[in-house]
Amino acid sequence: MVAIASDGATHCVQQGRMLPLFDVASQLLAFQDLSDDFVKRHTESVLAQRGIEPADDLSIGVFVQ
Repeated sequence: MVAIASDGATHCVQQGRMLPLFDVASQLLAFQDLSDDFVKRHTESVLAQRGIEPADDLSIGVFVQ
């Protein structure tokens, strides 16, 4: 798997504190399925369920072989 994200991944806030990139990336890349627009749904779900708010635009792309 190869993933790329915008700099918005380094600007995520949870309960008023900035989260380290490693924490954000590990949560966003914990995929159980890679079909269709699962990545989009997973990203939206992870952010909402964990109360993570991007302080900047967040984009993510994933390539899987």
